[in-house]
Amino acid sequence: MNQKSLSNQSAQDDLDSTSLRIATGWVESVDKDRAYVVTQRSNGCQSCDSQKSCGTSVLAQLFSPANGSKIDVENTLDVKAGDEVELSMDESRLIHHSLMAYGLPLLGLFVGALSFQWLGNGEGDAAADGYALIGSLLGLLSGWWMTRRYYRPQLPRLHKVIHRIKDQKKEQE
Repeated sequence: MNQKSLSNQSAQDDLDSTSLRIATGWVESVDKDRAYVVTQRSNGCQSCDSQKSCGTSVLAQLFSPANGSKIDVENTLDVKAGDEVELSMDESRLIHHSLMAYGLPLLGLFVGALSFQWLGNGEGDAAADGYALIGSLLGLLSGWWMTRRYYRPQLPRLHKVIHRIKDQKKEQE
């Protein structure tokens, strides 16, 4: 390989490693080819103090399990219960998750408001506004419901094993 190919590959590796979101967790149990990992939920990115009002933080709370919940991942690294692991997820999925979490309900709000306002046009402005309000609420709720019911966010995957717990039977021998 020439120097240019090596530098391009190194740049691509750097790009790939920065586009991953990493979380640390512990394997609680293993069942066949699935591992159940417990992680601490983060409040979005750790780089600022506005995590309580940050959209990323709200999105993390919407789609990630509550503290102490198990995350079901494919056991690609042959981990055992008690192992400390890193989970990874591609950050580019954040835009897709955002569109599903915010875009679909917002679209429902506008479509509901416009279609219900159209229904009330023949009855005067006050009636049309009332219909639009009802339609916007129904559209918003429908968008939220569809997102929660049909959208399945991409699950994280096992990235690497940080620390393996030794088999207690081997230690006793």
